[in-house]
Amino acid sequence: MITKEKIGHGSSRDVYAHENPLWCVKVQIGDGKENLREWEIWESFPELHKWLVPCVSISECGKYLVQIRGEKSKKNPRVKFAKMFKHNRKQNSWVIIGGKVKCCDYADQKILDYLKNKGGEKWE
Repeated sequence: MITKEKIGHGSSRDVYAHENPLWCVKVQIGDGKENLREWEIWESFPELHKWLVPCVSISECGKYLVQIRGEKSKKNPRVKFAKMFKHNRKQNSWVIIGGKVKCCDYADQKILDYLKNKGGEKWE
């Protein structure tokens, strides 16, 4: 499943190439819950899928999260959804999949709290 090729890292996760070249694997470092939060956001808010890198699967313990692998983005997203990511404007949090800019790092608890409390707001 995971190859030895490390393709990225953050403060709470390392990212490795998957044996399927269209996927990558995020490996949780320590006791964090970022993989579980990202999975919950993906599963709970399908109306946001056009802006998010798809999650494919997650291990039962949450340590391993498989996502679609995108190309690094040089574009700065200008979508309504990006306003929610004020705290996460790192360029490496955005990739290109199918010609569209998508967020690949949406595991922040603030994002999940915001989504759960957004009321009836519609996303365009």
